[in-house]
Amino acid sequence: DPVNGMHSQFANVLPQHLFASAPTCRNDADWQDSDIAEMRDLIEANHEQLAAVIVEPLVQGAGGMRFYCSQYLRELRSLCDQHNVLLIFDEIATGFGRTGHLFAYEAAGVVPDIICLGKALTGGYMTLAATLCQTKVAQGISADGQGVLMHGPTFMGNPLACRVACESIDVLLESDWQILVLNIESQLTDELSELASHWLVKEVRVKGAIGVVEL
Repeated sequence: DPVNGMHSQFANVLPQHLFASAPTCRNDADWQDSDIAEMRDLIEANHEQLAAVIVEPLVQGAGGMRFYCSQYLRELRSLCDQHNVLLIFDEIATGFGRTGHLFAYEAAGVVPDIICLGKALTGGYMTLAATLCQTKVAQGISADGQGVLMHGPTFMGNPLACRVACESIDVLLESDWQILVLNIESQLTDELSELASHWLVKEVRVKGAIGVVEL
C-alpha cells in the first residue's frame, strides 16, 4: 500500500521499496503467467540490489483485503531461489488458522526464508510478535560473532507474553480448529452474501475465517 501507507515518512531515510501490482488470479485453475510477470521483471532487473521480497500470503491485508491463488507463491519462491533473494511472508493476519490452513504458506507447499507472526500468536490477549527464519538466515545474522539481533532488550523475551502465547497455541492445536474455521467460513458466506446485491457493495468474498465486504 505505497500510496496510503507510511512509506513516504521514511522516503529520505530507508532505501526505496519496489512495488508490484497485486495478482488478480483467485484460483490455481485460472492461473496465467501474466500474474507473475511484473514481479518477475522487478526481481530480474533489481535482484543485485534487493534484500528480500515480502508478501502477505494468499490474502493481502493492507491495500484492500485481496485474495489470490497459491500458484503465485510457488512462482515467487522459484524466482527468489533463482536470483538468491530472500522471501519473507507476513503472516500476522493469516497465521494460526485464519485462512483454513494453520499457516497460509502451507496451502502453496512452499516455505519462506523468514516469517513474521503476531496478534493471533497470543490469541489477542497480549502484545507479542515473533520473527522466524531458516538456518541460513540465522547463521547470516550472527556471522559477525556478536550474537543475534539485540533490538529492544528492555522488553525482549517478555516471559508473561510468551507464556500466554504458549497457552494460546496449545488451546488452538488441541481444538478442532479446522472444523471451526470451516463453520465460520460457511456462516460468513451465508450471511454476508445478502449484501452482494446492495448498490454500495462492489464484491463480497470469504476465505476461511476472513469475510470481506468491498464497497
